[in-house]
Amino acid sequence: MVQSIKITGKKPIETKKSEIQIVKRNEDLFAEGIPDNHELEYVAKNDGSIFFVVHRPSKDWNYNSFRLHIGPVSELVEAKVDSVERYRDGGTTDIRYTLNEITGNLHFPTPFNKDKNPTNSYDGKEEKLEKIIE
Repeated sequence: MVQSIKITGKKPIETKKSEIQIVKRNEDLFAEGIPDNHELEYVAKNDGSIFFVVHRPSKDWNYNSFRLHIGPVSELVEAKVDSVERYRDGGTTDIRYTLNEITGNLHFPTPFNKDKNPTNSYDGKEEKLEKIIE
């Protein structure tokens, strides 16, 4: 496994490249490394081409089995999923996560509300995301 070490003002934070990656072939994007018994729950990206890939087992899953990978094409790292909450409005989902010792929150509105985009709140900043899959 390849690793990179981010050096910040305080102490180095080690991040390892995830086994799950977004790979670009020609003009198409592929999520590679997803286990055979898993399915993609959400894929979104921000304006800076940072991807958010959420997957879980296809069967017998619970919210503790969600996994999240964040980063640019071919450079995703796995974030720790702290909690997942799904509302009874048809699927609005909030995923609280920790990456580089900072807590973030992904918000995916119900698929019934086509006008709302997912958002990511991280390190005091909130940004709109573009849905890659429905």
